[in-house]
Amino acid sequence: MTAIEIIRLIGSEFSEFDDDTLSKWVEIVRPMVSKKQFGDLYEQAIAYLVCHKLKMAGRSEEHTSEL
Repeated sequence: MTAIEIIRLIGSEFSEFDDDTLSKWVEIVRPMVSKKQFGDLYEQAIAYLVCHKLKMAGRSEEHTSEL
C-alpha cells in the first residue's frame, strides 16, 4: 500500500485533502523517515507522519469542526 492509501484508511478526518495535496505532504516528510530503519513499514511510517503534521498544523476536518 502507498502512504496515501494508508492515510485514506486511517480515518475520514483527512478526507478533505485530494491525492495531489497528500502527495505533496508525503514528499515533504519522506526525507524525515528512514527507509532502512522502518523497512516494510516505511509507507506506514510516512502516512502516520503526514497525518501527525496535518493534525498539528490544524488542517484536519475534525480539528476545524471544533472551531
